Amino acid sequence: MGDVEIVEKMMDFSKAVTLHGSSRVVKKWANYRSIIAKDTSINSIFILEEILFEIRRDLGQKRRGMKKGAILALFINDIDTILASSKPTQSK
Repeated sequence: MGDVEIVEKMMDFSKAVTLHGSSRVVKKWANYRSIIAKDTSINSIFILEEILFEIRRDLGQKRRGMKKGAILALFINDIDTILASSKPTQSK
């Protein structure tokens, strides 16, 4: 998928969120869009996951023990590695 197609998909999703998304989803999507315009690091996928959790909440699904990375694990094979590298290091 090229850049043009990605932009088109994001615009389509933005339209759908505008019509069907709850206020929380709209706010999170707008926040995500502004963040990825400035920062395309891997950490932005966690914001996208929060949007997916919020959409699931709108549909009546509870989070019930689903931690950070639970949904992303369905799409990203090495999510555990990414999670480990995104944790702040603690000094002793």
